[in-house]
Amino acid sequence: MNGKPEENGVNGAETTNNEAVSAEVKTEEVKPVETPETAQTAQTEEAKPAETPQAEQPKAEEAEKKDGETEGGPLKDRTGEFDKKDIEESKTIAAVGYIPFLFFLPLVASPKSKFGRFHANQSLVLLIANFAFQIVMQILNSVLGAMRLYPIRNLLNMASNLISLGLLALIGYCIYLTASGKAKELPLVDKFTLIKLEAETAGTSETKSETDKSE
Repeated sequence: MNGKPEENGVNGAETTNNEAVSAEVKTEEVKPVETPETAQTAQTEEAKPAETPQAEQPKAEEAEKKDGETEGGPLKDRTGEFDKKDIEESKTIAAVGYIPFLFFLPLVASPKSKFGRFHANQSLVLLIANFAFQIVMQILNSVLGAMRLYPIRNLLNMASNLISLGLLALIGYCIYLTASGKAKELPLVDKFTLIKLEAETAGTSETKSETDKSE
């Protein structure tokens, strides 16, 4: 009678041990085998540096530059090249200099101002371009009148009037930008530098003449 419960207890212990061993075998079978490729990918992921705020800062600056370029449109903004004090002192007289025949005012009022000389150059180029355009239109008008091509001459006069109005609107826009302290470079006008930004003094002219003589 006493032997049977002991045998049952032994058998129960053996079955539990067998079940534990079989469970360990199953877990070992399910465990994935590490290959060289998986080990290499794990190392690369561990070695990959995290992006710091310093690394993200240049990206933000590049994005701001792109936004500024798109907002500026075809007019190149050169305001950052000039001194803020110079802009505040000469922006009013530079804006008045865009009125036809008054381009020389910034040169007289503040001859050393780079901001004033920049706008004086643009005003002078616009004035010369307007004169050249009016001369060409007068020549074409007289030629078409001599040939009695009056309909074409009338169309040409209409186109000339529209272009003149557009030029006046451009001058008004330049006055507004200059009075606001901006230095926007007009397309095609930037290719003609009739007035340099650096004012030549007596000392610089003498040194240039001396170098020319020595050469």
